[in-house]
Amino acid sequence: MVWSNEIDGVVIDAAFWWIGVEDPGTPVEEVGDLSLEVSYKLRTLAILALLGKASTDGFVHSCTRAGRARRIYLRRLAQAGIERAHHLVSGCYEPLLDAIAAGDMPLVHDIEQLSPADFRPPDEYEDDYCYAQILQRLCRDSVPEADLPTLLDRFVSYLEGNENPRLLICRALVERNEGAFAEAFDTFLAAVQQSIDEKIARGQLEDVHVLAQRLVSVEGLAILRLAGRRGIPTASEYLYCPSLARRPASYPCPDP
Repeated sequence: MVWSNEIDGVVIDAAFWWIGVEDPGTPVEEVGDLSLEVSYKLRTLAILALLGKASTDGFVHSCTRAGRARRIYLRRLAQAGIERAHHLVSGCYEPLLDAIAAGDMPLVHDIEQLSPADFRPPDEYEDDYCYAQILQRLCRDSVPEADLPTLLDRFVSYLEGNENPRLLICRALVERNEGAFAEAFDTFLAAVQQSIDEKIARGQLEDVHVLAQRLVSVEGLAILRLAGRRGIPTASEYLYCPSLARRPASYPCPDP
C-alpha cells in the first residue's frame, strides 16, 4: 500500500462524517456515534500524515481535530441539558488520547470539564473510568496528586489482582518512577503487538484504517507525552511511537 495515495480518500471520508457532527440539525442522539467515527477516521489521517508525508503538522492537527469532534458532541449535550447518554462517560477515552498525543492541553481540559466525573455503568467499565480519570488529572496544570492513589486503588480493586498494562503505566506515572515506567511501557507495547496478532489470526478485515493503526499507536504517543510532563525520561524511538509524531507542530491547528 502506498500510504500517500490513501490520504485524499480518508480526507473526503472524514470530512463527510464531520459534516454530520458539526451540523446543528443532526439529532444529538446520533452525534455520539458520528463523533467517534470521525475521530477514528481522523486518527487514521494523522497516521497517514506520518507514513505518507513525514508530516508532524499533519499528525498533530488531525489528532487535534479528533479530540475536537468529541468536544463538539459533549457541548451539544450540555447545551441541550442532557445529563445521561450512552457515550456521555469518562471511559470513552480514545478522543481524549488523541488530544493528549497532540499536546493540546486546553482541549483536554475542555473534554474533562464537559465529561461526567462519576462512574456510569453499564455504559462504561470501571477500569476504563479509572484510566480516563487518572489521565485527565495528569494533564492539569496543577496535578491533584492526592486524588491519584485513590483512583489507582480503585483500578486495582476492579482488576481483582490481575495485572493490566494501563494500570502499570498509570502507577509508574503517578509515582514518577523511571524504571517502573520503562518496564510498564515495554509491557504496553507487547500488549499492542499481541492484540494485533490476535486480530490477524481471527481474520480481521484489513482496510486502510486497520492497517495504518497497526503501525502507529496514538495511545502510546499520548502516554509518552504524559511521561514527559511527569519528568520521566524516555527513549527517542519506540516501536509504534515514532519520534516524528512527538515533535510539536510548526503552527497551531486551524479552527474548523
